[in-house]
Amino acid sequence: MYTENDINWVITKPLSTAVIYTKDNTTLSPIPEYILNKKKNILKGDKVALVWNNMEPVITFPVRGNTLKSILTAIEKGMKEPISVNDNAANVYSVIGRFFGKSTRMELVKKFESGKLKPSDIIGDHHFYSGNLSRKNHIWMYSTES
Repeated sequence: MYTENDINWVITKPLSTAVIYTKDNTTLSPIPEYILNKKKNILKGDKVALVWNNMEPVITFPVRGNTLKSILTAIEKGMKEPISVNDNAANVYSVIGRFFGKSTRMELVKKFESGKLKPSDIIGDHHFYSGNLSRKNHIWMYSTES
């Protein structure tokens, strides 16, 4: 039986592209409903982390529902939403500052200041979901890999 930690998903792509690699090296796609419909202890006001700075979530998105699919859908939707300039600007600039290349950083700053920067633009190469969901202070966090 497979679990949420077996999901292989590039979080900047639609959830429908997620698969599970089986032990015989084939894929399960779409993700089985028994995994997606697994109940989670999601409370009113819970959010999912989208962008971290120094191991702390700085950009989040609300979770609606009470299943694993609710959390994954929040990640999917949140990655597409423009980041408000008022949302943790200092932390967003700090995340942008980690990018190599002055022209890349300047392009990201311009997108941020014009209200067009999305979380998917600044998560770098750590965009592979690898499970390990946990909640701390109403924020759901998960592991990513590059």
